[in-house]
Amino acid sequence: MLFHLIRTASGKDITLHVSANNKAMLLYQRLGFKPEEFIVGFYHKYLPAESTACKNALFVRLRK
Repeated sequence: MLFHLIRTASGKDITLHVSANNKAMLLYQRLGFKPEEFIVGFYHKYLPAESTACKNALFVRLRK
């Protein structure tokens, strides 16, 4: 699905928020996405308070 988005979004940047410990970040970087911002607590409102999952995110962009 991401590959399709990259191919069809001609001339438009693509942005994503990725969990700071998500191993898929390696794939995104191979596809050309660059981290632009580290966001502390981005997932705080989406995860239960007792969750041990990482609540921080990277904002990444693929420039076209």
